[in-house]
Amino acid sequence: MNHFHWINSFAKNLVHYMIKAVLLLTVGTIAGIVPYFGVYYLINHFISGKYVSITSVAVIAVCIAACLVLKTYTTSRGLASSHYLAYKTLANMSYRYLDL
Repeated sequence: MNHFHWINSFAKNLVHYMIKAVLLLTVGTIAGIVPYFGVYYLINHFISGKYVSITSVAVIAVCIAACLVLKTYTTSRGLASSHYLAYKTLANMSYRYLDL
């Protein structure tokens, strides 16, 4: 039996917390990367001397703010789910081996 299956045997009813954590942290990671594309767009247009309207700057700024809020929310919820899973897994291990 490999280590993953052995540890997973203590978290059989908690797999949905693992899936939730992975999905939320993936969304958080993507939301943390997306703002750099907006910044790249602005810097590229400024350096090349192209016209950048105030509307496009405002839209990019709002998108960056929304991505950062999404990143913060999804990362915190994903970490909460991950830590809950870890706590319950360790609790199940102690119940099995210490007969509590």
